[in-house]
Amino acid sequence: MLGMTKQPNTTRICASCRERFAEERERVETCWTDQAYFDRWFDQKLTYYAGVKFPDKEQEDLTTEERLKRRNKLIGRNTEETE
Repeated sequence: MLGMTKQPNTTRICASCRERFAEERERVETCWTDQAYFDRWFDQKLTYYAGVKFPDKEQEDLTTEERLKRRNKLIGRNTEETE
């Protein structure tokens, strides 16, 4: 497949989760499952993904000031404007 780039793993996971969410919602709407099943499924997924970290990025422990400086730099703001 020419011109296509491989999506990062986290992007594929998010897309897969959105698709599965839509499928589960449709199952409730078409009466294949009940709302209680959907709620249990949803809670399980939230519990699982809440503990997942981005494997392709090393996490840094930043101070609030350093985090805001980096954020402002990324969005193109001058840091003096925010102070």
